[in-house]
Amino acid sequence: MARHTKGTKQIVSLSLDSDLFKRVENLADAKGMSRSALIEEFIKNGIGNEEIAVAMFKNPVLLEALMKAFAQPSVIKEFARSMHEQAASPQQLELFHQGLGLVKNYSEAFQKGVPPELAAKQAVSKNMVAKRKLKKHRAKKK
Repeated sequence: MARHTKGTKQIVSLSLDSDLFKRVENLADAKGMSRSALIEEFIKNGIGNEEIAVAMFKNPVLLEALMKAFAQPSVIKEFARSMHEQAASPQQLELFHQGLGLVKNYSEAFQKGVPPELAAKQAVSKNMVAKRKLKKHRAKKK
């Protein structure tokens, strides 16, 4: 539970596994900031993407429109070219590849005659399963 402090901020208790904690601590030290400030920066930078993802899950029509737009080979090629020209980070490239997987799953379902709205939902579900499997596989490698 969060408790109010004197200003507009709230105190939040957070549990992290030891490896993640060490990474946060090392990065905070390298940037010359507190762990709390670093975590707040991460949340500020990432919350917008999560809000968009949640909104897409709640609005299959929007998800379907985005899937159709990104399913165009010319869009995919241009986006990939731009990502590589901009020297995208490994995390950005991973997101791009996840997006390609999403488009592929949508296209496959749509081509099988699945209605667009359902195809979009199935693509998201299939992509989330693949992401969890990859995460487990990476954890086993450590």
